[in-house]
Amino acid sequence: MENLRGRVDAELDEPVEDHIWDLLEEDGAIRDVELGRKTVGQIAASVRGVRAAIHPADRAGSAVVREPGLPQASEAARARIDALSVIYAAWASARHDVLRYRSAVLARTRPIMAAATGAMAPPAGEDDRLERGQVADWVRWCFDADAPHGDGMRYVRELIAETTPRGPRRVTDLWYIDGTQERALTVPSARVLGKLARLAEDLSEEYRWKPSEATMFVLCGRTPEVFVYTGSAEIRYHERSATTRVTMMLDPSLNAEEVAGIYGRLRLRFQPGRPPKYQSARRYRLAGHVGPYVQIRTGEPGSRVGPGRPPRPGPTGLATFVEPISGHSWNSLRRTWNQAFGELTDVDAGRTWRYDNSSNFIRDAKSALEQVLFPGWTTLR
Repeated sequence: MENLRGRVDAELDEPVEDHIWDLLEEDGAIRDVELGRKTVGQIAASVRGVRAAIHPADRAGSAVVREPGLPQASEAARARIDALSVIYAAWASARHDVLRYRSAVLARTRPIMAAATGAMAPPAGEDDRLERGQVADWVRWCFDADAPHGDGMRYVRELIAETTPRGPRRVTDLWYIDGTQERALTVPSARVLGKLARLAEDLSEEYRWKPSEATMFVLCGRTPEVFVYTGSAEIRYHERSATTRVTMMLDPSLNAEEVAGIYGRLRLRFQPGRPPKYQSARRYRLAGHVGPYVQIRTGEPGSRVGPGRPPRPGPTGLATFVEPISGHSWNSLRRTWNQAFGELTDVDAGRTWRYDNSSNFIRDAKSALEQVLFPGWTTLR
């Protein structure tokens, strides 16, 4: 199963989200691959379809890592966040859309869920809100109870299948907290949980809350923490890996040390090991010299034609090959390199940039190019 998921990741050039993979398993698509009824390419196409249905204009062929919270906040900074959190929660409690959802949805569904599940019914006249420990059960119960035929997953699959590329969004993601875990559930946009997802999104934008905490605020009155920054990393893969970017939106009250801590913590989320190092000017020039005249492909480790040691396979079992395109060879690239740069000298190393040995040129050229294009950014799974 893990190997299959890795093959789908390789086909997509990025990891499949957990909740989308779960949806495919529920639908039997993964089992169909194991039985030979579907191919990896068809599963990848299904993932793209689900993504387009959920976020039709929010896909860029990349994974996004988001980093909440303020690391190493000073006592004053923490006190300021606490004050804003309490104030904004009080204001939000008086909003008509929040009060309406609680009275129209929670007050109606709580006793129905209690009767359906055998739980203790709430006393008459009690606050419409749920207890925190009831939220996950209520979400799961609504997911099925609000579907036309009582099967929430089946209904979501039907809506996704009916969604056209330019049509309205039929499903959306609801974020909530189950115990200590943040969870996302794909839900029908027009139903009870879809309306909750939109309300949580509105509250998040208004008060700088996380969507999952905004959901918990609506359902059980839990006070969300106001985030004084949001940070995200758009992780790109393979030949686009070098275009990975970090975006941070910051409260101007943060000082330089706090901003540095935020960036360091965010970077650790998508680069758990040592970050890529800068190369020398020679190696960057070498990558720029050979890059336009080679092709980079992925294939089975033994599929390369010609002499030399085959590259090591990656986590998916496939290897990356760097090969000159038609009309060029490693020897011709070495000759043109020597003509353009052979007289230059590394100041620190005290040696010229000239290559008289083909194997050394091929080794250094591949290494320089791979380090430029594939710095190794990855998400924590």
